[in-house]
Amino acid sequence: MCALPTVTGPVASCPKDTGPFYELAFGYFVGPTGGRESQDVTAYVTVTLHVTGCAMVTGFQTSRWAIGQDGFYRTLGVAMGINRPSQGDFVGLPTMIDRNR
Repeated sequence: MCALPTVTGPVASCPKDTGPFYELAFGYFVGPTGGRESQDVTAYVTVTLHVTGCAMVTGFQTSRWAIGQDGFYRTLGVAMGINRPSQGDFVGLPTMIDRNR
């Protein structure tokens, strides 16, 4: 997601956002706390993927564009177990259902 292009400046207008959106939670290892009773620390971040409208990922310090980023949707879909994913699968188009039969 960090490779997606950042949104710079105000967004003038977008197509209607008809949903759905996805909240993706990520955990990552930060390291030990140190001290006598050292504990491993894991940090979490939650981002929101809007697949219609402006098709942005929010929750970072800067929002990022997901519209037209086919590689992003392929990578995310494969990680979720979707066969030959595309942005249409995340919007809820019937292509995913047909391909997985």
